[in-house]
Amino acid sequence: GMTLLQWAAKKGSASSARLLLGAGALINQAHEPSKTTALMFASREGNVAALIEILNIATAAKPSLLGTVLTATDEHGNSALSLSAF
Repeated sequence: GMTLLQWAAKKGSASSARLLLGAGALINQAHEPSKTTALMFASREGNVAALIEILNIATAAKPSLLGTVLTATDEHGNSALSLSAF
């Protein structure tokens, strides 16, 4: 199933995403079996506020994590950027 962070990103709740990330939610944890991350859920659903919150927190917490978050791909090889384009 989905993590709370993935659900918040999918539903577009930036405040919930912020709260969960502040409490230690794993930003790059992938949903099984689709390998979809919270950033991908936010991108695919067009939830810009949640997307920005996740990117801001990833950058502030650990700048090196940003590259990992942005380059992760789902089971079909789609990144958050490509899902945004769809």
